[in-house]
Amino acid sequence: MSDAHNPYQSPETQVSIVEPMLSSGGISQKMFLYLRGASPWMRFLGIMGYICCGFIVLGGILMILLPRLFHYSFGYDADFFGPLGFMGVLAGVVYIIMAALWFFPSRWLYRTGARIRAYARTGADSDLEEAFRVNKAFWKFLGIMTIVSLALLPVLIIASLLTALGAAFM
Repeated sequence: MSDAHNPYQSPETQVSIVEPMLSSGGISQKMFLYLRGASPWMRFLGIMGYICCGFIVLGGILMILLPRLFHYSFGYDADFFGPLGFMGVLAGVVYIIMAALWFFPSRWLYRTGARIRAYARTGADSDLEEAFRVNKAFWKFLGIMTIVSLALLPVLIIASLLTALGAAFM
């Protein structure tokens, strides 16, 4: 038998060392220090965003249930499906929608900080690329929300003026 070919031998391949962007000149040391310094703040603000989302959801649920709680607890004559109940449900739903919308920027901000932290530990370019990808999603979402808010502002102003005029002449 010949030893030229061993079917049980592991395959051989050329292994090249992949240098992180920091050492290959993709980002400078000063850039890296700025990113690493911002990472804890991004993670902190992301966590605070999660906590605020939770409180906003709890507030929305409370607004939905508040008229019924007053009706049963204090004997008030507030009908759950009357104007007070409807306004509570409407405000509660708006709060829950706001919490859902704020969850995503909080998530992206936290993930950006976490990926920068991972890059600082490992030096893997994929961590830094993911941090920038998530950061782009964060700013894109905030930009779209700003445009939507600016577009809805005149509508809300006109609706509030019409509501005030309607209430004044009733």
